Formats: sequence, C-alpha cells, structure tokens
Amino acid sequence: MSGDLLARLQAARSDEEREWLVLQFNLESLDPALREAAQAAAIPHWFDAEFLAVILDRPADETRPLFERLIALSFVEPFPGRGHDVHERTRALLLNRLWQDDRERYREWSRRAAAYCERRDRSDPAWRIEAI
Repeated sequence: MSGDLLARLQAARSDEEREWLVLQFNLESLDPALREAAQAAAIPHWFDAEFLAVILDRPADETRPLFERLIALSFVEPFPGRGHDVHERTRALLLNRLWQDDRERYREWSRRAAAYCERRDRSDPAWRIEAI
C-alpha cells in the first residue's frame, strides 16, 4: 500500500489532492465506525460526546466509547469551553470529500447538527452561529 500511496502522491495534481491522499490513507487504517465518526465530527465547528451522538443519530451511551477513541486521533484537538474539534485543514478535506461522495449524508448530518444547535442556549452567540 505504501508504494501505491507514493505513486498516487507523485501523480497528484495539487496540494489538496496530495493532502487528501495522505488523510485517506490514515482514515483507511481506522475501523468503519471510527472513520464514520470522524466524518460526522467534521460537520460542526466543535463537538462533544452528546453532539456527536445526535449527528450520528445513536444513543449517547453507544457513542461514548467511539467518542473517546475519536478524540485520541491526531487530527482532533481540544476546543476550549466546547469540547473538541477536527483540525481546520482536515475538517475542510473531510467536508469536501463527504460533499463529493455522499451529499445526502452530508445534508442529513448537517440538519441534525443544526437542529441540535437550535435547541441550545439561544442567548449564546456561539450556538446561534453554529446553528447557521
């Protein structure tokens, strides 16, 4: 696989394509549930265990172990006062690829995230902004 990756990197036409290939290589090493959680976590600007469970439409107790594994990934970082976020560049790559590959899932996860934010404290500008 690493030889194939090297050939694909050399054939890439842009930095973004090379970045995606490296991220894809890393994502492929994750089990499918964790890979899906990483994609879902890219939808909002930040997330916590409850927010992730809502986006994935699963019970919070079921997603808690997944959340713990997710926040240990190198591209997930603490987001002070809110939980965690997916690193900005990785988030952009994940969102772009999700949009290209599965627009319906992108839209569904975005709807769930927006609905969750709508139910939060509307006096908090961060929740109002995230709901948009």
